[in-house]
Amino acid sequence: MCMSDAERRAQLLQLWLNLPEGERTYETGPMNFYQWVRDNRPDLLVDGPGDPCQRLRNDIFGNAN
Repeated sequence: MCMSDAERRAQLLQLWLNLPEGERTYETGPMNFYQWVRDNRPDLLVDGPGDPCQRLRNDIFGNAN
């Protein structure tokens, strides 16, 4: 069964919030988190144009730039 985009984002956010606070920095945290998700939960990542780490950042922090 496929999960909705909202469910996928909620799972990503929960995994992100479960990280130790020092690892959840905007600058470096998403890249390390992306690598973990890619290796352990690739089903939570979406394909698309551009930088996959930026797409993950958008999923975690929203689309505000």
